[in-house]
Amino acid sequence: RYLHGQAVITDFFDRSEASSAGARLGDVVLAIDGDPTQSAIRRWQAYVNASTPQASLWRTLQMAVSGENGSTISLLVRTPQGATRTLTLTRRWRFNASDPRPGPVYRIMAGNVGYVDLARLTVDQVDSMFAALAKTQAIVFDDRGYPRETAWSIAPRLTTRESVKFSLFEVPLILRMASADTTDAFLPTMIRGYDVIQSDPDKPKYLRPTVLLINEQTGSQAEYSGMMFRAADNMEFVGTPTVGADGNVTNFTIPGRLQLYFSGASVRWPDGRQTQRIGLLPDVRVEPTAQDVAQGKDVVLLTGLRVALRRTGARDSVVRNSVAQEQSTEKTAFQAAALTSGAAR
Repeated sequence: RYLHGQAVITDFFDRSEASSAGARLGDVVLAIDGDPTQSAIRRWQAYVNASTPQASLWRTLQMAVSGENGSTISLLVRTPQGATRTLTLTRRWRFNASDPRPGPVYRIMAGNVGYVDLARLTVDQVDSMFAALAKTQAIVFDDRGYPRETAWSIAPRLTTRESVKFSLFEVPLILRMASADTTDAFLPTMIRGYDVIQSDPDKPKYLRPTVLLINEQTGSQAEYSGMMFRAADNMEFVGTPTVGADGNVTNFTIPGRLQLYFSGASVRWPDGRQTQRIGLLPDVRVEPTAQDVAQGKDVVLLTGLRVALRRTGARDSVVRNSVAQEQSTEKTAFQAAALTSGAAR
């Protein structure tokens, strides 16, 4: 990921293999196959189509390290301790953009605040999730990934209002195409309408404070989910701006077998404000450093917990102690994972 102006190793597909090659979480990539990282970014960014600068940098880094499956790549890295070394790694093609986060899909964190990983939560788990977290003071929903169509089941449980507008959709409709032998232009019009949340009277409600964690990996359905949650209960966003590419997908192929993708619809907030090419913007901005990654410190989650507790009216001492306790729990789990994979420092 591109964090604070640096390319940082934040996760591994195969922790054991990466460890054997000498790679560590939190390493800053200084050069890719001998090309300084910033130079590689400038070179590859010309070929990357993205809705926002944050999405462009994320995708550009993926391009910069790509290559033939099984080929080797050389990375010059700087460790969190300041030392530099060269790593030789083998490229492995993976369909998934990232591995699932470890730990339970939903749980109760310190301070009696719920946590839900939207990238792993399935529709048939929504009822059991709400039942397990029914007595919590607040819930932190983790939207840093691609959800599994659960927002349509979750959002109606977060409001008692009926027909809550959460997005304004506009789709162009071409009535007549221009022909080669006439000066007539095509006549486009627009299909326009609001998407709404209908409160579910048959399901128990969760009307306590909620928080949504977001970053540059929050795109499309993940952004649409955030719009639903914001409309349902004014959910607070914590993290960094999202991809800015919600809406349906149209694609076609150009010479060179290149696939181009774009949205065939305008997706806006109900009041008409733009979301595409902007993204969801955090109410509380927080971005991890390379040192945070190296220590297994999820500052976005910890900040989300802090914000959730403050929204409940918890005393400052309770907030501090709860965040410290959750950080300690995370550190223990991080160290155990590192020891299991042989990636301990």
